[in-house]
Amino acid sequence: MLIKKQREILLAIIFGMFIAVSISYLQNITLSVILIIFIGGALLLIRNKVEKALIISILISVFCFSVVLGINTFIYLTLDRIFILLLIVYFFLTTRRYNLTKFEKLFLIFIFSIALPTFIMSMLKDYSLLENSFKKVSLMFIEFFLFLFVLSRVLVKYKPEKFMKQIIFMGALVGVYGIIEFVAQRNFLFDFIIQHGFSYNETYSTSFTWGQVRGNVMRAKATFSHTLEFAGVMSLLIPCTLYFILEEKSKSKKILLSICLGVFLTGVTLAISRSMLVINLFIIIVFLLTTKSISLVKKISIVVIGTLTTFLSIIFLFDFFFPEGASNDQSLGIRSSNLLNGFSLIKENFLFGLGYGYIPPGQVYDNYLFSLFIQSGIIGVISFISAFLYLMFFHFKRINKDINKSNYHLCMFLLVLTFLLLNTAFDAMSFIAVSKIFFLLLATGIAMNEKFEKN
Repeated sequence: MLIKKQREILLAIIFGMFIAVSISYLQNITLSVILIIFIGGALLLIRNKVEKALIISILISVFCFSVVLGINTFIYLTLDRIFILLLIVYFFLTTRRYNLTKFEKLFLIFIFSIALPTFIMSMLKDYSLLENSFKKVSLMFIEFFLFLFVLSRVLVKYKPEKFMKQIIFMGALVGVYGIIEFVAQRNFLFDFIIQHGFSYNETYSTSFTWGQVRGNVMRAKATFSHTLEFAGVMSLLIPCTLYFILEEKSKSKKILLSICLGVFLTGVTLAISRSMLVINLFIIIVFLLTTKSISLVKKISIVVIGTLTTFLSIIFLFDFFFPEGASNDQSLGIRSSNLLNGFSLIKENFLFGLGYGYIPPGQVYDNYLFSLFIQSGIIGVISFISAFLYLMFFHFKRINKDINKSNYHLCMFLLVLTFLLLNTAFDAMSFIAVSKIFFLLLATGIAMNEKFEKN
């Protein structure tokens, strides 16, 4: 275990390097001074509260700067990635004992199951696969596995429930910005970035405009790279918000959380994501019908009112979701055509796939599981589903057994289910912000459970 002075020296070195790289990259005195004042002020305030500072920095940057203001290296090094790396390094320098949970082992098996076949396929067919695949698998290992492993253990020392509420609040702020953006029909953040020549992830340069308009209306996407990414993040926050609405004792906080829930649903609606809106309504209904905190009469009343509201909303918002009419909507036809083309690729590469990270030119698959089948074969799909199904059943079995934590287990079950359903609606696992926020919520939920067990 490092002593306190060694930790402070290490932190000073790491942040010094970060400032130096930032200054040399920005080449702008004003921005550099602001950055130094910000980091210097933060260090003066937190002093030895390194982990807390890094966690809050990750929370802010993953919601606001996951696409912009980064450094072009082997990967696009955004602020959230820098803070995640700092947290991981700090954790392993100050912690000596490591034990993997069953889910973490299963997720590692999944990573191995897509890495090994890709290496084999690249040897047999095309070595150029290796670079892109190595980048994707490395990011998955660091940003998902190590991030989950470290954060879930760090948060146990603090107040994970409070941090979960902070995640919800941060998501609501971004959601409000997305709503304002839709009303104004402008993307203020990306307009500012592009107009002033600041850095953004060029991987998503086409998606800043592609797919953002439906029926001559710009779809909300807030601070993210795409409308689907924005809607996916809003969707992930819904199960956790429902949990706190029921568990919170203060009426004012219940009202605030209910407003947050309304913001998330409105955000998904204004992103004009029909499939995700259906997923959200399904998750809310399952939560209300399953929870033991609401009487049967209230459940029936809420479901009836919700069903009527949804039915009326569909009637009034039909032209909004189908501006060209349901019969002329090309979305379903394009997806069906891509799926049919994909089946022929699956037949030819059923076991190992084409190699993770490789999609034939001109093909787009709005379904991560199907895309994974093409890239990593049946082995990759089974290992992916197995890891998350284990997590779902782990919590599902405890909904009735552990009465005191019934709503918590229901929340975690629905969080994982939401993530799996999102991966059938679009390529959620490949949208980095969606996956990082999922693992952020999952790590916080795991830490909450550990805290429950200790108390």
